[in-house]
Amino acid sequence: MKPDFIIGNAKHFGMDNYRGRNLETIDEENLTESFIEYCQGLKGYEDGGRLYGAGSFVGVKQKGITIPSGIEQDSSGMPGEYYGKEFIPFNTNEQGDFEVYLYGAEDFAVNEMQVWEGVSIR
Repeated sequence: MKPDFIIGNAKHFGMDNYRGRNLETIDEENLTESFIEYCQGLKGYEDGGRLYGAGSFVGVKQKGITIPSGIEQDSSGMPGEYYGKEFIPFNTNEQGDFEVYLYGAEDFAVNEMQVWEGVSIR
C-alpha cells in the first residue's frame, strides 16, 4: 500500500511490546474516533480506510492444512524457506501450531490493493 500518510498507534509502527505508560492514560494514547474524524476533516483529505491487525500471533492448527504448491517443505513435510542451503521452518508456538498474524481491511484499502501472483509468508 502506498498511502500519502498513515496514522496509527505505537504498535502499528513496530513497537510490539508497547503497552502504554499506565492504565490511567492508555485510553488517551490509543486512537480515538474523534481523532480519526479530525484527521478526516483536514484540508486535502480525500478518502481512506482502516487496516486491522491481531495484537499478537495467532495459532493455526497444522492438522488438516494443505500446504500450497510453491511452498518449500523439509523431509518431514514442515513448510518453510531455504536461505542458501539452510532450511528455516515457519514459526510455530508451544502447541506446534503455525504462528500467523491476521489482518483485516476496510473496502477502501482492499480496493486500492494490487495483488501479484506469488506467496510470501515471512
